[in-house]
Amino acid sequence: MPADDLYPRLAINLDEDTDLQIEAILGPALIDEVAQHADVPQDGEQRGVLRDGLRRAFEAYVDACSEREGQRSEKEDNRALNRVAKAAGQLEAALLDLQEFPGVEARLERSIRNRPTPLAHSESLDLPKLIGTRRNIFADIRDMLIDLQVYGEDAVNREPHPVWIGAVESGESAFRFDSDEELEERRKAWRARSNERKFPKDHAIQEFLRTFRPTWDALSPHPFTHGMYHKDAKQTVSRLVDASHLSLQKIDGAVTRQAITTAVRKLV
Repeated sequence: MPADDLYPRLAINLDEDTDLQIEAILGPALIDEVAQHADVPQDGEQRGVLRDGLRRAFEAYVDACSEREGQRSEKEDNRALNRVAKAAGQLEAALLDLQEFPGVEARLERSIRNRPTPLAHSESLDLPKLIGTRRNIFADIRDMLIDLQVYGEDAVNREPHPVWIGAVESGESAFRFDSDEELEERRKAWRARSNERKFPKDHAIQEFLRTFRPTWDALSPHPFTHGMYHKDAKQTVSRLVDASHLSLQKIDGAVTRQAITTAVRKLV
C-alpha cells in the first residue's frame, strides 16, 4: 500500500534522502521542548545525547513506515524463505561433494587463505576463520548451512492440510493420520503466525518508542510509562507521552496522543 495512504500526513518524503529531512526537523527549539518534558538539564553534552537519541528514534519511525508500506504478501514471503532454505541445502551438498575430488578442497583452502577478504571487516568473522585444515575443511560451514536450511523451512508459514498415509503404488487405501481436532489446532497456529507477520497499524510508533527508550531511561528521571488516567485532564498524565507526542507531531501530524499511550502500554 502506498505511503500516502498509510501515512497521509507524514512530513518525510520516503523517495528522497530521509537523513537530511530528519536533520532539518531536529532544531534547537524541538530539543529544548523535549528536554523540558524529560527534565533534562541545560547541559550541552546531555542535550547532544538527547538529540542523537531522537534522531535514531525518528530514523526508526521512518524505516518502520517504509517496512509497512513495502510489506509483501505472505505467499511472496514464503517463496523468499523457500529460496533461502533451498539454496542453503544446495550449497551444503556442493561443499560435501568436494570430498569426492581429491586435492580440490586443498586448492580451495589455499585460495581462501592466500587471498584478501575485501568484504570482511577487521572485527568480523571472515571465511579463513571458519574453515578447517586438510580434509573436510567445510564441516562447520556445512553444519551451519544445514541449520539455515532447517530454520528457513521452519519459518515458512504453510497452511496445514489433513495428513494421509498409505502406499498408493500398492493399491492400499490411504488412511487419515491426524484427527479433525489436531488439524484445527495446527490451523489455529497457522492463522496466528499469519497475523503476527503483519506489521500493526502502530508499527512505526512502537519502533520510535523502542528506539527512544534507552535515551529516555538514561537522561530522564521520569519513568518510561503511559502514566495514570486523570479525570480532570481527561487523559493519562505522562512526561514520556508528552515528549513523544511533541516529537512525532513534527514528523507525522496524524499521530495522536492516544495512539502513543496505547503503544507504550504494549512495550512496558
